[in-house]
Amino acid sequence: FAAMKANGSITTWGNSANGAANGPASTGYKAIAATNQAFAALSATGSIVAWGNAGFGATGAPASSVTGFTSLFSSVGAFAALKADGSIKAWGSSTYGGTGAPSATSSTGYTKIFSTNGAFAAQKVDGSITVWGDSTSGGKNAPAGTGWQPIQSVMDIDTRATATGVVSINTSAVALGGSVTLTATFSGSKGVPTGKIGRAHV
Repeated sequence: FAAMKANGSITTWGNSANGAANGPASTGYKAIAATNQAFAALSATGSIVAWGNAGFGATGAPASSVTGFTSLFSSVGAFAALKADGSIKAWGSSTYGGTGAPSATSSTGYTKIFSTNGAFAAQKVDGSITVWGDSTSGGKNAPAGTGWQPIQSVMDIDTRATATGVVSINTSAVALGGSVTLTATFSGSKGVPTGKIGRAHV
């Protein structure tokens, strides 16, 4: 996990190989994004720092001296950052969008980035769309031309797997006005675990 305070300081905990260690010690950060095994943080000056598993985006981030980034996005294994001039920098796993982004030196004017599990889409003011990343996650076959409205993206229940779920309700000894625990059992391509998802009042 990674948590940020109002002063922009960040605390991490959990698996040290996947981002619980080596988080930034300074303050002034305004946003955090995460892949499956890495984090990236955007500072108020527009610089970026990344840490965690190198194969999931902990390496390849813009140098700390590079500023001007305004927003930060992630897929399951890569990050993409948007600059004030509309240029884009992506890094991380090439399978999930770490490569293939519009060239930062020749392509500017993008205003928004969207992501799915394994791909990114960038949109310009004129509505034109550029995509990259895993083809099965939307990294190809974007519509051509201009005039497209803001993109909508679909994310899986768990970012590591497509999954189906069954919700069971324990109603034993529940009086009117009481509550019950909802427990969801999910099975998917990566073995998403069973877990409680909340409480409901009756």
